[in-house]
Amino acid sequence: MTEEIFKNLPFAVTACDINAIIVYMNEKSCATFLKNGVKSLIGNSLFDCHSEKSAEQIKKLLQTGETNSYTIEKNGLKKMI
Repeated sequence: MTEEIFKNLPFAVTACDINAIIVYMNEKSCATFLKNGVKSLIGNSLFDCHSEKSAEQIKKLLQTGETNSYTIEKNGLKKMI
């Protein structure tokens, strides 16, 4: 049921397990990475596609359960991460 809720959202949803392994990507998330020649990253580690600084932040979030959100502007489009 949850997967159906996220499936067609107009924004990317990527989820990982406690070991930082990607376990779910909705259609928008897959389409985002398809642009880079990747259809799905499911089964791969988040650490494989993030900088060392980002990897440290991910590790902290996974250990503490804290949240981290921010906005960026990319190609003239504002995004909430």
